Amino acid sequence: MPEERRRWIRGLLEQHGKVRIEDLAAEAGVQPITIRRDLEVMAEEGVVIRVRGGAIRNDRVRLEFGYAERSEQNRREKSAIAAHAASMVQPGQTIILDTGTTTQLLARELVSRVDIQIVTNSMIVAYELRNSLGVNVILLGGQARRGGFELIGPITERLLTDLHADFAFLGADAIDPELGFFTTDLGVARVEELMIKAASTVVVLADASKLGRRAFARYAAFAPVHLLITSGAIDAGIRTRLAKQPTELVEVPPAKES
Repeated sequence: MPEERRRWIRGLLEQHGKVRIEDLAAEAGVQPITIRRDLEVMAEEGVVIRVRGGAIRNDRVRLEFGYAERSEQNRREKSAIAAHAASMVQPGQTIILDTGTTTQLLARELVSRVDIQIVTNSMIVAYELRNSLGVNVILLGGQARRGGFELIGPITERLLTDLHADFAFLGADAIDPELGFFTTDLGVARVEELMIKAASTVVVLADASKLGRRAFARYAAFAPVHLLITSGAIDAGIRTRLAKQPTELVEVPPAKES
């Protein structure tokens, strides 16, 4: 069936980033023209970018697909990262959280804490903490990003310049082992930069699927980021390249199945 075949092609793109028509046709036992039609449909949907002889993954669309679906991807790894990050937070501290599926899980880890203050531009993080009695939540003002759950823009940026925090826990859409940390939106990138400047210690939370990739906008090189907490299988070459950076790499095992 066409839909099943396209799901199979999507899986291959997730693994390899590119596919060839001849290889797909041979493996699926269909004519190349059938695969060509599949790729044309997927290109119209924005899933792939057609190139000569095949297609490549459209990373921008991949990075921005539905939040609910993203929150379920690599759930065990994200939960382990969030738990480790929560263990770093002590009473009396102020921390900054951005918007992301892993920082949302970190907010859940902190909901029962006492005497901590959380500054965030994330409507989802603020919602997670809405019933917490021991956490003082400061939701930064600003413009709601279209298609997202965070506040960005000049108001958000202005508020951040007047704040100081002990920690900033930030997500990343992609991490290049040489260039640093990326997001898909310029407005988000600017807010991330200011969060980094506002914090004494900067920690990026990202599962291993984010490593070895780039997205549209870089928000930080490695120098201003103190820790990168990750979980999942890391390619040996990527680990070697990350070890050369000033950011400390902390690997935690995935959480157990609940």
